[in-house]
Amino acid sequence: MKKDIKAKLLATSLKLPVLAIINLILPRILGVSNFGRFEFLNSISLKLLSFFENGTLTGFFVKFSKNPNEINFVYYYFRFIILSTIIILIFICLAFILDFNFLIWENNSFTIVLLSFLFAAELFLINFISRVYESNNLTNKSEFLKLIGQIFLCTILSIIFYYLSGIKLVWLYVIYISLNLFLITYLGSSNINFFSKDLFKIKGTYYTEYLYKYSSPLLVYFIISTVTEIFARWYLQKIGGDSEQAFYGLSLKIVTIFTLILASVIPILTREFSKSGESVLTNKLYSKSFINLLFLSISLSTIMSTNSDLIIRIFGGSSFSLASPVLKFVAFTPTFQILNQLNGSLLYSKGKTKSYSKVGIVLSLVLVISTIFFCGNLLGIGMNMGAIGLGFAYLLNNILRTIILTILIIFSLNASISIFTFKIFYTLLIGTLPLLLVKYLFSESDLIMIFVQFFTFLIVLKYSMSNLFNEISHGIKGVFFR
Repeated sequence: MKKDIKAKLLATSLKLPVLAIINLILPRILGVSNFGRFEFLNSISLKLLSFFENGTLTGFFVKFSKNPNEINFVYYYFRFIILSTIIILIFICLAFILDFNFLIWENNSFTIVLLSFLFAAELFLINFISRVYESNNLTNKSEFLKLIGQIFLCTILSIIFYYLSGIKLVWLYVIYISLNLFLITYLGSSNINFFSKDLFKIKGTYYTEYLYKYSSPLLVYFIISTVTEIFARWYLQKIGGDSEQAFYGLSLKIVTIFTLILASVIPILTREFSKSGESVLTNKLYSKSFINLLFLSISLSTIMSTNSDLIIRIFGGSSFSLASPVLKFVAFTPTFQILNQLNGSLLYSKGKTKSYSKVGIVLSLVLVISTIFFCGNLLGIGMNMGAIGLGFAYLLNNILRTIILTILIIFSLNASISIFTFKIFYTLLIGTLPLLLVKYLFSESDLIMIFVQFFTFLIVLKYSMSNLFNEISHGIKGVFFR
């Protein structure tokens, strides 16, 4: 596991500046309106795919991690992705033929919608191939190949920004799709041959029965959650248009970049949970991972939130200045999303999908209500906060999900709820209070304050989370000074 985590950390560390440059350029070459459309279309396409995925990718990963030589399962799931893609493509075509496309995609053209979906389908396929590589302890190769793809994209966008200053959304999608196609072709034909002649050989119904048994408790949840997620972004588009969508989308991209390293270790933890089963090792790994991820993510979130003005100016420029208050809320969402991914990984690996499903269904309904209330209004009741309101609604939803799932897991592990609660509150306190104090002393947000906050974070890490500090120090030495 340590070898894979080192590979993830090294690749992600190298990927961070590349992604930062890409997301510095994208808002500038697209402008507020087209960037908002880009974010809206991608979110809808990804949610349509997640509806068909229905938790089966995690089910695949859990089983395949235990037996990485089960290549027929890889072919089976590849066929499943192809079939899902074809079904959604048919749905998109029917939507435009029967003229109800405006209900989902507003006034966007068929070409743009089609390209956005193909882009999303490629991302989903790359994620699947990466999971297969991770299960075969080939994390190093897959991560660095993806890094090379990001460098190519960054180079192309830099040239466009320097010489052309802007680009049409259609051509941006063409660039993304072309590069992803090269990456899929290379990854899928090197160490593990995804394009074998055995790809379309159907051998029994064993895998269908397994995935159905695994994901059927999640079926209702995924239907409701997918509709809810699509509704949230559609509602923001309806009341705020491309500009509000752009402010929310840029904030999401920024926090994703800042928390990328932390999120990258979740698939590896899922694999380890699957291998360990019901053991003391699993319990210790979960408790340790939860507290460490909480401290690191809440500290990063606090730094982002308290410096939202400066960060938005750097990434989006003056035209995106209204995204600053959105980032203040959205900055904290990844903290709880990462913890929810960790909780979900443990529950999935133990086959406890029913509990996850029930919590998800209730909170999906809560998200609809909170989105309408905070983002817009219904019958004159609501806050009309636009992108800020959507950011707050998602933050509230993720906090509730984290609390409920964590309580369920602690009870299932037979751990002390009072001791774990104390650890959580202590971690939240040391992860936020010193950084907020620095913000209070330095009223203006600038690079000096960020440096002071980061230095404060390192001091707290060294003296209050010494074990984590030592692990990170040894990890950095192992990654960069081998």
